[in-house]
Amino acid sequence: MHEHRSQHTPGPFDQILQTVPPERHDRSALIIVGAIVVLGIVLLILVLPPVSILRGGGGGGSEPAPADRITTARRDSLPELPDGMEAVSPLYDVSAPPNLQGGFTLTIKLTKRLPAGATASFYTYDDGWRRLADGAVSADGMTATVDLPRLPGNVAVLRRTERARSVFATLPAANEVDPRVGGAIDTIQPMDYILAPDGRVVGETTPLPPDTPYRVIPVITNIDPGAIVALLQDPESQAAHINEIVALVQRFGFAGIDLSYRQIDPAYRDAFSAFATTLAGRLHAEGRVLVLSIPMPVGAGADAETFGYDWEALGRQADILKIVPPDDQSAYRDQVTAALDYIVQRVDRKKVLLGMSNVAYEKGAEGIRTMPIAEALALAATVELRPAQPVAPDAEVTLIGANLARDAGATGLYWDDDALAVTFGYPGESGKRTVWVFNAFSAAFRIDIARRYGLGGVWVDNVGAASRGADIWAVVQRYIDTGDVDLAKPNAAMMAPEWRATAGSLGATTGDTVVWRAPGEPGTYEVALVVGDGVVRVGRSFPVEVERTRGAGGSPAPSGEP
Repeated sequence: MHEHRSQHTPGPFDQILQTVPPERHDRSALIIVGAIVVLGIVLLILVLPPVSILRGGGGGGSEPAPADRITTARRDSLPELPDGMEAVSPLYDVSAPPNLQGGFTLTIKLTKRLPAGATASFYTYDDGWRRLADGAVSADGMTATVDLPRLPGNVAVLRRTERARSVFATLPAANEVDPRVGGAIDTIQPMDYILAPDGRVVGETTPLPPDTPYRVIPVITNIDPGAIVALLQDPESQAAHINEIVALVQRFGFAGIDLSYRQIDPAYRDAFSAFATTLAGRLHAEGRVLVLSIPMPVGAGADAETFGYDWEALGRQADILKIVPPDDQSAYRDQVTAALDYIVQRVDRKKVLLGMSNVAYEKGAEGIRTMPIAEALALAATVELRPAQPVAPDAEVTLIGANLARDAGATGLYWDDDALAVTFGYPGESGKRTVWVFNAFSAAFRIDIARRYGLGGVWVDNVGAASRGADIWAVVQRYIDTGDVDLAKPNAAMMAPEWRATAGSLGATTGDTVVWRAPGEPGTYEVALVVGDGVVRVGRSFPVEVERTRGAGGSPAPSGEP
């Protein structure tokens, strides 16, 4: 039996449709398919409008925006761009009725091809550039799409070509970066390593995602002040320590290393400078950088106390000098400005980063501790009941914000111009306690100090998601993009204590002390004190037991129930 074979001449698509092994396919078929795909993308780009607007952006139910009510027009030129930024789209003016409701999805043609799926930063211009939101670049790299709650007067896509200002951020060991950070930082610093007493570097490396968008410069710190003294006393130990650091950055591909060696004895000031000089030379030869975290000078002028650190010598060798502010925030503003007056006379100010926090601090007789913002506000919302419960039905009792009431020796929540933070003080068992709460207002005022001194940027202590720090990142992003910040203090009304109750009646709903009339029926009820730092508000509930009315013999009176 003979096999019958077709004698027709193969068409251009026959090899695509036949079921022969892939290794026998003619490459011309793949070329044809690729050409069709590319042609389709080109045609799609040519026919798409420069700006596409859908209503109902951000998820389900999007529909084309009415063309007779929304129009766009391309500007012939762009206003001056922020330092280190370039436009990757034209600036389009958007005209729409002011009362047009609903979210919107904007898609804009780009003038430069960007990586598929990359972040696209959308801006608007009104006497200055303002960031709207981050969108995403399309698969072909030639359009970008973003969801916005309302339409801006104009819109363009900008991207950063260089960072005129740096933002470093430390990350506690074995932690994840707070997802709210976004592109507001350029360098992440895992706090993974410790200088051991024998001069070795110990610690586990925090695994970061392979697509981490940040430069990684981990921190080595010393818990024991004696460890750095022992190191500086022994040239062989120094050489071994430097070799270990260089091997560490090579092994993990780090951009450099940050030495946060605290409490150096002033007698070893010159030895530490010489050690830093040698380490810097080795790192620079590898294309890496040396960062030094140094406690800020205390005092003013030539008499300032610099402890074991020679700022001028270290400033010549290190690429970045991070100012470590004091934990006691009570005089932050004056202390920092005095320190900067000293530093910028001796160090290239573009190498200097000013430190700031996004958590809360509490100071007591035993020392200073940090805590999440919500925990600090919950502490402010502590409630006392007078007289103590249980409470008789229909009785009037006094509810007191125990850590806010001025009559009880507390200060209430207020903005502290010295600390540049929301603050409250209250009497504790071992004496007065003070809490400083940092938020976006605090960040703006602290960044403004760095801006006025022309520093190279700022660094944020602790961006771990588990730390539940304040959301300061829009303020930081504006500083990166424009070099400026908006200075404002919290509205006092947003910091006023507010009372709520599930039953009964309140004589007032605000104030650090109010009167509550209990319900007439026995049971357990909730009263709550809500406080805020001008940005977020936190409530703390307090259960109150309303007892049955007791008879003359001390037994509960009949309740009327069978």
